[in-house]
Amino acid sequence: MAKGIFDYHLYIFDLDGTIIDSSELMLKSLAYATKDIEGYIIDEKLFFSQMGKKLEEIFDILGIDPSLAALYRQYSAKHQDEIKVFEEVIAFIKGLKSQNKLVTINTGKEYVRTQKILGEMQLEELFDLVVCSDKLVNSKPHPESIYTTLERLAITKEKTVMIGDSYQDILCAQNAEIDSVFVGWGTATESEIVSLNPTFIILEEKDLSELIHNP
Repeated sequence: MAKGIFDYHLYIFDLDGTIIDSSELMLKSLAYATKDIEGYIIDEKLFFSQMGKKLEEIFDILGIDPSLAALYRQYSAKHQDEIKVFEEVIAFIKGLKSQNKLVTINTGKEYVRTQKILGEMQLEELFDLVVCSDKLVNSKPHPESIYTTLERLAITKEKTVMIGDSYQDILCAQNAEIDSVFVGWGTATESEIVSLNPTFIILEEKDLSELIHNP
């Protein structure tokens, strides 16, 4: 019998575009970091398609000096109050916790900035583990972050699902040989993801509410 969304024990969530709405701040931070590069035009689609990787890796792909990532982080930290939370996602996570599920975060953000965001939004209590790219050798889509989570929590692949909004998230799950959920309220579109054949596709937040009330 095919698994349902509630049939797992461990739920690994991406952060940006999945739990928090930070895309506008990301673009502002990128514009700030590249403001002195004459003639540089930001490729938003390419930028967002790399979400999940370390920021320095993304800058390199975008043709930006990776050292400018410091300016990006400086602007992002200063304007952190612009980040919003996806409320129905939080309600879904709380529903999982009420069923004694394990819930973790797997993000391309570095640990200090991630903890600051979770702390100021009073979300840190919801997560059993937070795995950040600066604590790893390999970032998404390499499966190291998922393997690290499975090892730390002593959970098998069969009991685990990855939830994310980007190509890198779903490919990471595929590389780790675990099930995946693509959510459509982030930066990627269903057409960009469909070739990876995620286990579940949830396009709108309201669909999460229906799942919570009709498990």
